[in-house]
Amino acid sequence: MNHNTTTPHPDVPTMRAATVATITAHDCERWVCVCGNTPHSSGFCMIDSNGDDTAHAPERWVEPLYKCDGCGHVIDAATYDDTTHTVAVVGRLPRRAH
Repeated sequence: MNHNTTTPHPDVPTMRAATVATITAHDCERWVCVCGNTPHSSGFCMIDSNGDDTAHAPERWVEPLYKCDGCGHVIDAATYDDTTHTVAVVGRLPRRAH
């Protein structure tokens, strides 16, 4: 997995470079994105390596990637650091029209 914020995630063709390297993680499941989103506001959705929501197809969720539903940042949950209380932002997905 590419954790360089200047280069988009190589497995996700629609992913753009992230504007930040990390977000606040109070624990492994309580994140606060730079846009202010939390799990109890807009939330974070599980995505596959194509950036598609996997809520209805969990077998496609093979990497612990989440998308912030507030701004589109892509978070790699495997990078949670309990010392710095951060998790890595590995890219950003464009907002999709509804």
